[in-house]
Amino acid sequence: MSDLFDQLLLSKQRFVICGDFNVPGADSSSLNPLMDNLISRYNLVQHVHQATHTAGNLLDLVITAESDSQLVSGTSVTQTPLPTDHYLVLCNLQRGAERSTVVSFSYRDIRTINLTRFALIWLRPNCSSVLTTWMQMHTLS
Repeated sequence: MSDLFDQLLLSKQRFVICGDFNVPGADSSSLNPLMDNLISRYNLVQHVHQATHTAGNLLDLVITAESDSQLVSGTSVTQTPLPTDHYLVLCNLQRGAERSTVVSFSYRDIRTINLTRFALIWLRPNCSSVLTTWMQMHTLS
């Protein structure tokens, strides 16, 4: 588990870990102390706080980094009609809208180019480089 937490935290990506960890604690709302300490040591947050198994154990977890704990809200545990000894864990996952990349560009309105001057610049013998031509083009009016 430590290796997974190391890799996730080093990746600098937001994450939500969820699943059947099978690490029951002393009562229906606690984890095995080793798992609880591991979560604390990595500054993680475990969002499920009630039994997720019919035997009264907390086995199914939803974990985030403490800095991203707002990713998960409204965690609840409910019975399911499916043939299983686990309850259904529900939660809301917040996903921020990704910022669009702003691309800006400019262009020259070709209707304002003096075509006579344009032709003369391109026909000049001393117009030896593209850069010189580009600079001369930007002085057209």
